[in-house]
Amino acid sequence: MTTEEPRLSAAIAANGSLRTQTAAKLTAAGIKADNINNSRFSMSPQYGWFGKTPTSFKVVNRMAIAIFDESELKAVATVADESEQMQISETTFEHTNKDEFRTMVKKQALDKILAQKALYEDRLGVTLEPVAVRDSAVTQRATAGAQMLEEVIVTARKARDSYLSPSQEVGGSSFDEVTYEANLVVDFRVVGATAGGP
Repeated sequence: MTTEEPRLSAAIAANGSLRTQTAAKLTAAGIKADNINNSRFSMSPQYGWFGKTPTSFKVVNRMAIAIFDESELKAVATVADESEQMQISETTFEHTNKDEFRTMVKKQALDKILAQKALYEDRLGVTLEPVAVRDSAVTQRATAGAQMLEEVIVTARKARDSYLSPSQEVGGSSFDEVTYEANLVVDFRVVGATAGGP
């Protein structure tokens, strides 16, 4: 949100008024007030070509809004489109159930390990006891289809913004599908042979 006025106090007041009006419109559209936060704030004097005294002051404030579905995204876009003083600068994906999914993929990984353990015990006629678990970090990444879509978007942004930094390029988050992976290693020791085993 950008406001510019001849006096700094007026620019700050205009920015505050714009933020208040925007928050009211967003809450009226169904977005919870707790999900609307003012984030970064900056002020800069604006000079004419040859002047040493500022001709105006520009105030920029970033509002961060957490949204959870397409209707809320549409509400944010509608409010932003109503004023030339506002623009949507970026969207960032955050998986709200990531802890749940991390636990789920760890369970699946352990189930696979235990199935292999049962196979070894059955085929080798031994009893195996777990002695250590090496837990690699659970990772998440965009699926191939989502990655392809994001590459197209980033390519378009690069054509427009030559200053796009590598950190802004396609990463592991996505508004499309996300794949979670867990790598676990379990060490077992043989504690005995079963009847009829080798």
